[in-house]
Formats: sequence, structure tokens, C-alpha cells
Amino acid sequence: REARHGDRLRPGLALLAPGGRHVVLNWRLDAYEVQLTDGPKVHHQCPAVDVLFDSAVQAGSSDHTVAALLTGISFQQSNDVQVLNCHVENCAGGGIHPGSGSQRSVFKGCEVTRNGRDGFFFCWRVRDALVEGNIFHGNGGVGISIGHKDSDNFIRGNTVMNNQAGGVYWRREAEPMAGHRNRVVGNKVLDNGKFQLFVDGETEGTVIGENRISSKDANAPAIRIGPNAGSVIVEENHITAEQKVLDEREQSPATGR
Repeated sequence: REARHGDRLRPGLALLAPGGRHVVLNWRLDAYEVQLTDGPKVHHQCPAVDVLFDSAVQAGSSDHTVAALLTGISFQQSNDVQVLNCHVENCAGGGIHPGSGSQRSVFKGCEVTRNGRDGFFFCWRVRDALVEGNIFHGNGGVGISIGHKDSDNFIRGNTVMNNQAGGVYWRREAEPMAGHRNRVVGNKVLDNGKFQLFVDGETEGTVIGENRISSKDANAPAIRIGPNAGSVIVEENHITAEQKVLDEREQSPATGR
């Protein structure tokens, strides 16, 4: 069930953070007690696992604590990692989650399916990664999410299909914090939720080319470019959709449509 303010943790009780509120744990006599707070978002999330884990550590009861982040494959501050031919399925969180300045990672031949959140989440300053020949399908969030300073990554030859929230998403970030010069080339982006590819941040140097894109929803454009996006090259895509490209910028530098 969802956590309530004042809940005391006990064996056999599983609590979910309610939407829009952080969960803080305090140690009271012999057990953790739940406090719900309305604090600001942390890494664009509320509730945020950072708040939960930090509070458990600060409560000073480490002898009673085991913490687990239910993402399939996650690493931080690691260079030259290779994730090859892995199957990531039915995780409560996301599927694959590289972050915190990791560089030159390679993800090939993986199948990421039916996870609770995004199939692949570029987290924080992920650079020069190669994401190639993977399948992201049936996840609860988007297939691939790109955001906070995630730049110079190459996403090639993947299949992104039937993800509930959407296909490939450039998160809404201001220009200094956005992901730049990311290339999405030669993928199959098929019949995802609200959009197939959506450049929502103030990105520069985005390339969307040679992809096969389809959308059965007449209200879901195949490619959507948000009003604050910078330069986007859209070229040589094969699109089957009622709306092929929706460019919401006042002056469009997109080419090749």
C-alpha cells in the first residue's frame, strides 16, 4: 500500500511512496517511522530515492538497514563499461541506467522489456556511449530517455516499440543542462505511447536520421520538436504516421524533412 505519515516499518510490510511527496525515514526507539514531505524535486524526481536513502543513513541505524535500488543494470562514475547481450525484464524501476559522468560505455544486443519505468535512462553527463542493436519494448515509461548533460552519444540500430509513455525522449532541460550532439540513426521506433521521438529540451546538434518510425495514433506525431529546441537535423527517415513531423519552434532550423 501507499505510505502514510507516521507509519512504522515492520517485517512483512511493503510501502510505496505516494506521488508528489518524498519519503523520509526517522528512527524511533526500535523501528523506522515514515515522514512524508513536500520538498523540492531531486534530480527532477518527487518522490526521489536519494531523499529516502539519505534519510535512512542519517537516522543512524545502519545495523538495521539494507537498501536496494530496483533498476535492472545501473552504474555511476564508470568509464568503458560494456553491457552485452543482457536480458533485463520485470524490474520495478527502469531497465538500464548509466549515469554520473560515465564515458565511452557500450550497450549491445540487450533485450529490455516490461520494466516499470524507462527502458534506458541516460542519467547525468553520460558521454560518448554507443547504444546499438538492442530491443526496448513494453516498458512502463519511455523506451530511451536522454537528459542532464548527456552528450555525444550514438544510438544506432535499436528497436524501440510499444513502450507506454513514448519512444525516444530528450528531457526538458535548459540549454546549459541539456543533452547535446546526440545521434539517433537507423533505429526502428514503432507504435509507442504518446510520441515516437520527442526533442523537448533546449538541445543543440541533435541528429535524427535513417530511422523507420510508425505511429498508429493519429494524435501522436512521429517526430515532435519542442518550442525551445535548438538545431535538429531530421533526414532520410521512413515514417508511417498521420503526423510525420510536428515542429513547435517559431523558426525551424530542422532540415531534410
